Amino acid sequence: NTMRYYRATVKTPLWAVIVGLLVVFSGLQHVQKKERVKTFLASPRLRMLLEEEFVRHCKRGRHGYQTGELSAERKAEIEEAFMAELREDPESPLAQATWSNTAIPWLVYHLPVALIRWAIWRISNHAEIQAEKRRVAEEQRRQEEEAEAEEKEAERRAAQKEEQKAIKANLLEQRRKEEEEKKQRWAE
Repeated sequence: NTMRYYRATVKTPLWAVIVGLLVVFSGLQHVQKKERVKTFLASPRLRMLLEEEFVRHCKRGRHGYQTGELSAERKAEIEEAFMAELREDPESPLAQATWSNTAIPWLVYHLPVALIRWAIWRISNHAEIQAEKRRVAEEQRRQEEEAEAEEKEAERRAAQKEEQKAIKANLLEQRRKEEEEKKQRWAE
C-alpha cells in the first residue's frame, strides 16, 4: 500500500520548483526595496542629509541656515532637487524599486546580455589582450634575466674577493717569513 502511494503521487518537476522559488524570491526582493524606501524617508539620516544640503545652499553656511536665510519656497526647491538626485542614483536607498532589479530579470536578461557583451568585447580586444600578455611575459623574463645577471655578478664579486683575500694572506705570510728571517739574522 505504501509503495503504491508513493508511486501514484504526482512529482513536481525540478524546473517548476526553481521557477517558483525565483518568483517568490523576486517578490520578496521587490517588497524589501519598497520597505527600504519607506524606512529611508522616515529616517533621521534623510533629515540630516537635507539639512546639510540646505547649509550648502546658504551664502553664510550654517549661520545663515540657523538665522532663516532660506525661505520655505527655496527649501522646498532644494529638497525637491535633492530628492530627485537621490532617486536617480542607483546606489541610493531612495532608488526606485523596480522589477528589473530583482532575481528573475537579472538571470533571464541582465546576466545573458552582460555575458554576450563581455564575449564581444573579449573577441574584439583579443589582439590587445594577447599583446598585454606578451608584454607581461617579456617583462617577467627580463626581470628574471636581470636577477640571474645580478646573481652571477655577486658570485663573481665574491670569488674575486676570495681571490684577493688569498693573495693578501700569501703576502702577509711572506712578510712574516721575511720578518722572522730578519729576526733570526739579527739574533745571530
